[in-house]
Amino acid sequence: RVFESAAADLSSAMGVADGEILKELPIHIRGNHLNLGKPIARNFPEVMRLGGGDFKMPEKQSGRLELAQWMADPRHPLTARVFVNRVWRWHFGRGIVGTTENFGANGDRPTHPELLDWLAGQFVKSGWSVKQMHRLIMNSSAYRMASAHPGAQTANAADPSNGLWWRFEIRRLEAEEIRDSILAVTGLLDQRLGGKTIPLRNRQFFFNHTSKDHTQYDMLRRRSLYMPIVRNNLCDIFEQFDFPDPNLPSGNRHATVVAPQALLMLNSSLVMNASDSLADRLLAAEVDSEAARVTLAYQRVFARPPTAHERDRAVKFLEELAGPPSLMN
Repeated sequence: RVFESAAADLSSAMGVADGEILKELPIHIRGNHLNLGKPIARNFPEVMRLGGGDFKMPEKQSGRLELAQWMADPRHPLTARVFVNRVWRWHFGRGIVGTTENFGANGDRPTHPELLDWLAGQFVKSGWSVKQMHRLIMNSSAYRMASAHPGAQTANAADPSNGLWWRFEIRRLEAEEIRDSILAVTGLLDQRLGGKTIPLRNRQFFFNHTSKDHTQYDMLRRRSLYMPIVRNNLCDIFEQFDFPDPNLPSGNRHATVVAPQALLMLNSSLVMNASDSLADRLLAAEVDSEAARVTLAYQRVFARPPTAHERDRAVKFLEELAGPPSLMN
């Protein structure tokens, strides 16, 4: 047991394999597996088949490969459009189709259908390259627009919801961005790429209410990209700042402003440790005055110098906090 505990984890990956192949399955009426209808042969719904014609599922295989090939077929009317719409939503906060998870009759109509078609075409031509799609969108004039507009009054009157993308909408940071920025500006962020997600043995981080919680999220310094998402035990900062429910598919995230968010930013161990780290870095900086130290703090946290009012207010606060000098005998 001691030898096994000290041994390195073997490289592993999760995968699937074909099991028993069933030629017919009963319909789940209204999606309820307890309310079964008549059995039917496995197949794609006729309305979803590309180019019409007859499509036969393989008799001795699960059909997963054929399903993947069907979804990634360049002629597929939805796959590329749905994906590029989500990439657009990631960058702009709102998709060309507002209901990112619903392209059906009950979903929103695209604000720019020709743009959606063109982006989908470029995505397929690039070999389904996500990197190329990010580069294409982020180099566009729409993405590089300012949030202010010289003709804002006229534009607001014509398009108050900014459906025509005449300005860039101000967006709130999402949960992962808030956590990463806290660690980055305070010098705590571990910027290593790849490797093990968390410093625990395989499956040790799984948690239920009858077992010991090994997660200790506040001790992790990797980017949020590497954070484990344990469905019944999300880290506090994700839970408070509108991380989507990991038990359900979510096309859009909510944006709330509630008191527990402020309390977490005041009291969580992550923020307290980050604040101590930032203070240590500022105190160790070689500056000639408290005003210069305040300027350095603003530059590190806000990426800009303070205004004269902000600088003077901070210096005054530090002087009041220190109090009058004590008289020594």
